[in-house]
Amino acid sequence: MSFPSSDATYFTIPALTRIETDSRVFAHTRWDALPAPGGFANLAYVFFLLWAFPRLPWWALVPLGLIYSLSITCIRSEAKSRAGDTAMG
Repeated sequence: MSFPSSDATYFTIPALTRIETDSRVFAHTRWDALPAPGGFANLAYVFFLLWAFPRLPWWALVPLGLIYSLSITCIRSEAKSRAGDTAMG
C-alpha cells in the first residue's frame, strides 16, 4: 500500500477567499441585502403579535404563533447550517 505524495491537493476551500466590496452598509457583498428585509419583516411580525395579543381571540393567535415558531426555526436552522458546527445546540 502506497501513500500519496505530500504535494497532492485533495480539496480547495473557496470560503477562505475574501470578497471585496465597496458597500458602506454591507460587510461582505451586496447579496447581504437579501436577508436584511427578512429580518425587518420578522421584527415587524413580533410587534404585530405584541399588538394583537390582547385584541384577538385564542383561535386566531394559535395559527399566528405557529407561523412565528416556524419562521424562527427556519432562521435558526439556516444559521446553524452556515456555522457548520453544532455550537448553536
